[in-house]
Amino acid sequence: MSKPTCECCCKYAQHMEHPEHEGVLCPDCIKTGKVIAADYYCKCCNNAMRLYLHVDTDGKVLDAKYQFFGCKKFAVLADVLCGLCIGKTVEQLLTITNLDIEKELQEPKLPKDKLFSTSFFYTIVKRAVSQYTTKKITDIESEEIVCGCGNISLTTIKNAIKEKDLKTVEEITKETKAGSFCGSCPKAGGKYCKKYYLEDILRETRAQMECQKCCEKSCEKTCDHMTFFQKIMKINEVFNEKIGKEEKAHIYDIKENSEAVAVLIQIEGKCCGCCEESLKKRDEIQKVLRETLCKHIDVMVVPCCCQK
Repeated sequence: MSKPTCECCCKYAQHMEHPEHEGVLCPDCIKTGKVIAADYYCKCCNNAMRLYLHVDTDGKVLDAKYQFFGCKKFAVLADVLCGLCIGKTVEQLLTITNLDIEKELQEPKLPKDKLFSTSFFYTIVKRAVSQYTTKKITDIESEEIVCGCGNISLTTIKNAIKEKDLKTVEEITKETKAGSFCGSCPKAGGKYCKKYYLEDILRETRAQMECQKCCEKSCEKTCDHMTFFQKIMKINEVFNEKIGKEEKAHIYDIKENSEAVAVLIQIEGKCCGCCEESLKKRDEIQKVLRETLCKHIDVMVVPCCCQK
């Protein structure tokens, strides 16, 4: 391959002559987090690559390295890809596109078809994500893609709306990059017809969020207005349906004061109510009762040796 001229490809030449991320990440040298090493060999272009990612405990990529065997042109793109990976979460890596690489290189005079019409890098990123999340590659590929330009899935957009409490299409675009490419994603009438549009996803997701809030408030209100006897009956009903047999526990007593309802339980085979396993089961049971009935429920473990 002929060397790019500095006149129109200075950044491209810089990555070729002085790659920033070429090398190896050794797991033994990493004190925190973990190292992922994903491999991909493409027979049609005879290129092979290994992508190393240093991921912290929160799933954020702290460093990225690569080893490349094949066309030098692709080695340049691999160097750019590693730079784009750093700072993102593992799930966000799937949003990196060929357009991002093109923008990073800033080489409009280079023939786009030759440099960027390839799924090589997206494939190796999928393998790295699959290795970290333990999801099958087929499961990753089967996710509904809303923004084809950015490989941004329906799940990613819905999660962003819920977690960040997004209220406008513009906020979705800023958070996920969906809709910032060809402009077809925000609403109908764009360049391409879409199965999903951001305004529809936003409206439906916000409606689900409001419905969930109403259900939670309704549940709390119902619980607050119950008599003590009704609360006992409801707690026993939920306990028997969702907890009892599975957790090998039973209700010892139920008490109430002005602030909360105390559910005293006994766990089979546990004489001590303060052992780690008992406390873990207590937290699980308390979570179920609070989510199903009311937040003002406290669960306490009574040793099996106690009698009423």
